[in-house]
Amino acid sequence: MKNLIRLDVDRTHQKLQLFQSEENKETLQSALFVWSMNHKIGYKQGMNEIAAIILYVGLTEPETIDGICSWEHLEPDLYWLFDKIMQLGQEDLFNQVIGQEPDAFSEVVRVDKSSSGEASAVLRRCHYIHHRILQAVDSELYKHLQRNNIESQLYLIRWLRCMFSREFNILNTIKVWDAVFATRGEMQELKLLNYFSVALLVAKREQCKLYLVLSADSSMLLEILVKPFEEVSVEKLIPCAVRYLKDSPEVLPSSPTRKTQRRTGLEKFIESFGEKFVPKKQKQKSFEKMLNLVNQTKTLVFSQVSHKEFNLTSTKEAIDLLYSLQNMLTKND
Repeated sequence: MKNLIRLDVDRTHQKLQLFQSEENKETLQSALFVWSMNHKIGYKQGMNEIAAIILYVGLTEPETIDGICSWEHLEPDLYWLFDKIMQLGQEDLFNQVIGQEPDAFSEVVRVDKSSSGEASAVLRRCHYIHHRILQAVDSELYKHLQRNNIESQLYLIRWLRCMFSREFNILNTIKVWDAVFATRGEMQELKLLNYFSVALLVAKREQCKLYLVLSADSSMLLEILVKPFEEVSVEKLIPCAVRYLKDSPEVLPSSPTRKTQRRTGLEKFIESFGEKFVPKKQKQKSFEKMLNLVNQTKTLVFSQVSHKEFNLTSTKEAIDLLYSLQNMLTKND
């Protein structure tokens, strides 16, 4: 497993000097390995892309995660933040696309499986985007893709699993993530990813001109859809995706309205991660002591599960200790 992860880590953002550092590569590899050992799904290709964005922010914008992540505890904090993102519906996207249905591909395009209990989570998600959102936003494009039997999962899976980190450069990816986390509210799923996918489809149609997309055959259509999107402005796509989300039948839970300086969506997400461990009404000294204890505990958990002799009992004890600490802090709040 470690060797497989290392192969992907070595291919991650090869043009960026930050990811050529052996220390940073080992940090990324170790966090992903520990996570895979603690989850049934294990490691899947594409997880390295998500973890890499977290690591990049931690290394280049330490003020963004001050008090939650730190240079000293960057490795275990990378693990916990990655785990939190996986809990927001991302882990399900890495499961097998087609389940046990022998004829799944024969009807995979024309039949809407977004509500099917037999379809996998990732297939339901792709079909929801294609059959529900795209059809409502651009019915002409939707019908053309249907006529050409373009299977939505062929291009959507990579977009969703990697949260567009392979479609844009790393700075534009962070802008997309800011919007995704800023609009999450209390939702247990990163729903803006769905609407951003549709915004990309519409933008690609406009960019390639209407006649080209609507006259292209299946092979040409797929080539257009999987082509990198660097030439597309994320600053224009994000408001478009947010508008689609707000206009959808789904109710968007209200997000916090408190205004703070330079608080991006990613900052809010990291802040919410820390709120589980940090009481709001503690004096500064007490706050610092407790935060230090949290960091020590997280490091302990990480060291237990990353040890060569993997010990499930000691790992469970360390995790139980972490959650006991969390409950204690919650009671003191």
